[in-house]
Amino acid sequence: MWKIKNIYYRNIYGVIATLAFHLIVVAILLLAQLRPLNKVQQETVYIDFSPELSKIEEKVPEKAKEKQTEQGSKSTQAANEGQQSSNRAVNEASKEASRSKDPYFDKEYDAEIAAAKKAVSDEIDKINWIKSAKDLPIVGLGGSIRALGKTEKLRRNKADIPMHGFEMSDNDIFALCNKLAKSSLESRKKMDGIGKARADIIIGGSLPITVLMRKLSSRSLIISTSGLREGVLYEILKDGKF
Repeated sequence: MWKIKNIYYRNIYGVIATLAFHLIVVAILLLAQLRPLNKVQQETVYIDFSPELSKIEEKVPEKAKEKQTEQGSKSTQAANEGQQSSNRAVNEASKEASRSKDPYFDKEYDAEIAAAKKAVSDEIDKINWIKSAKDLPIVGLGGSIRALGKTEKLRRNKADIPMHGFEMSDNDIFALCNKLAKSSLESRKKMDGIGKARADIIIGGSLPITVLMRKLSSRSLIISTSGLREGVLYEILKDGKF
């Protein structure tokens, strides 16, 4: 036992040095283990938002572009509407200027048209049986009626179909007669189907049919190419008066 103690006392410093060495080694190993952990912890803190930010930046210009395109479309539409309004105003002004040069369009023109319609209406009311024809189609004959039919056929690109039996709706009649009433003499002369021969009398010739159609609520006009002479001849032949 004494020998062992002597050996221990002689080597105490070596044991302490060995122990200290091992402690240093352990400390170094611990530090080596902790450094990667600290590095990992630091790296997990960083988050790369650049891809998401780039997507957002891409979407923002697209939306701005869409909004700009929409605003451009609205501006174009507004410009077109303004141009159309301007064109209509120019056309109306041109018509008014043309009407002012036409001897038929004086200051009392509208009053004369209204008076003529009333006179025709009063004459129609004197026909006792006329009310029984309400809602029935009207058969029209005469040069003015044929001129209206010819103009309508040309408008429909159906110039080759026969005039006899050609049918026009009430809306077609009203639109055409209204156009004629608002057109100057020179304009009426240039209208297909009217021509120079009837340009000055077509307004008066079309008034009776418009008044009659409105009074009877007739929905259509059927054109006949026969005239009064054919009617008189038919009556003579029917009664044997020849």
